Amino acid sequence: MSVRLYDKGEFARVAQTIQNVPELKAAFLSSKERLMATLYGTSEGKAIYCFVERLYIANRLAYEYQYGNNETITIPRMKETEFVAFPYTIKEFIEVLSSIRYNLYTNNDRCFLGQEDMERVDRLLNTARRLYIEQLEEELGRR
Repeated sequence: MSVRLYDKGEFARVAQTIQNVPELKAAFLSSKERLMATLYGTSEGKAIYCFVERLYIANRLAYEYQYGNNETITIPRMKETEFVAFPYTIKEFIEVLSSIRYNLYTNNDRCFLGQEDMERVDRLLNTARRLYIEQLEEELGRR
């Protein structure tokens, strides 16, 4: 098992896809988070960017932990301006997010992403897979 290091642009595209696909945006928040957002008026867009930045940091940390030779690990934060990107297609989103998920683990099966965020990744992937199946069914139905 090797760890691939993803660039910030790929994470930006993940964020834009979640932000721009209504079904993914709806699946992003857990029931508890939706309630908290209603009660306290938190910004869903900001939450998406924070989540994707945590994905980015977890990927960098797994890579540095696996291959780094330095005694200290320094990971630059993503700036808000770095989130400007074109969204992925649903198929691309599934491929990239699945690959990112795999690359959050080191060879020793250590993961640097929290349980809630990993559940969110799985929820987003399940929603995207359902959307992709619906797209394929629609394409086949038109023929």
